[in-house]
Amino acid sequence: MGSMFDFGYDPFPFRGGWMAGLVLLAAAAMIFAWRRMFGSPGARALRAGELTLATVGGVLVLANGPLLCGAALRLLLNRVPPADRGPAAVSEARVVFPAGVGASSTLVAQVFRPLAPGEDTASVQPTMSCPKLSPDANPADRRPLPLILYIPHSGGERTDNRSTASALASHGYVVIAIDDLERRAPTGAAGPRPLEFNFSSREATRRIADLADRKARREAADALSVLDRLEVCLGAKANDVVNLQRVGVWGFSIGGAAAAQAALDSRRVVAAVDEDGTVYGRPARGEGSTPSMLLLEGGGVERRNPAAAPARVEYEIRVGQAEQKLWRANLHKPDHYTFIVHGAVHESFSDLIFDRTFLRNWLVSSPTVVRSERAAYLLAFFDKYLRGYPAPLLDRAGSPFGNVQSLRADAAWAAAIDAVPITPEDRRLLWSGGTGP
Repeated sequence: MGSMFDFGYDPFPFRGGWMAGLVLLAAAAMIFAWRRMFGSPGARALRAGELTLATVGGVLVLANGPLLCGAALRLLLNRVPPADRGPAAVSEARVVFPAGVGASSTLVAQVFRPLAPGEDTASVQPTMSCPKLSPDANPADRRPLPLILYIPHSGGERTDNRSTASALASHGYVVIAIDDLERRAPTGAAGPRPLEFNFSSREATRRIADLADRKARREAADALSVLDRLEVCLGAKANDVVNLQRVGVWGFSIGGAAAAQAALDSRRVVAAVDEDGTVYGRPARGEGSTPSMLLLEGGGVERRNPAAAPARVEYEIRVGQAEQKLWRANLHKPDHYTFIVHGAVHESFSDLIFDRTFLRNWLVSSPTVVRSERAAYLLAFFDKYLRGYPAPLLDRAGSPFGNVQSLRADAAWAAAIDAVPITPEDRRLLWSGGTGP
């Protein structure tokens, strides 16, 4: 699934070597220009310093030459997500589910679905009140189409993972995405306040856990309402065309926390994926046994002593350690998978990473390759639990991708987490206070 233009993640021991090399070369050039323009009684010493800087800088730049070449190619090629698609053509439409039975308000969703053989994309309406679904869209598998619900990041749009949703649809899945609730406030009304992560004290940290848990529960409820809406709009044929009894939920950031919550709230959810989202409340307590997968951005084990850290980061460290203890505990669950994608940043788990705002991240990790790797794991996971297909990518001892770390297969990682001391009170930092619905 990787790109032929990707030179791998962090192949050199000093990742910032090429930047340091350029700085040293620039300093050598400045000394040279100064010496030529003004001269100096210390010209010999300046010449020696100039030579030393140029030599060290040149070595660092040359040693990191492949990384620079890879970065240059990424800047040229990472304009759109890759086209690693399945056999089916894909339709994307905006669906406005009306208020009615089982739904007290309208809900706007983006529906990605495979087209049936011979179906023309030009015939698909861009906006409708009920998605047009056909089991003929998956001729290799005559069962009802498998369904995945998608929940975006805080404040995010239903299209923030369009490329991955479309890739899944090309493999025979119906993917229905909703907006974050902060974007769904009625016109002219004051919407929910965005989450502001304040870790300045234990009380502030607990408050964030409570607010985030409430939001995740609301997001989960809204996503699950799609199932009732589909039953209403599709009528008696609903379960003939799409499987509403065994669905997957997938989310990014707070949407990932909502996906974990949805798995607890509905028996119809049989597979849940959290992409780099901190969970709160019941999921943070380790409740539930629904098959789940967690994809995380790269990072080492948090070993710092929070009590010795500056006050501004003390509770961030405590939360980080509480999270990693939860990841460690979940490794005991037979149908739980956790993978770390080294080189990825938080935005790598959505199409946000393709925005030029994150250009600097392309220098150490190809966003197209990370997106392809994510799609591979998502497809394998949902294939296993929604379709019953074998999933060697999930169950192998390691990962075929050099930058992906499988925590289930990494005894050294587990031992490192076990060695980090943490108080029972800190373990509970992700639990909500349960102060409201």
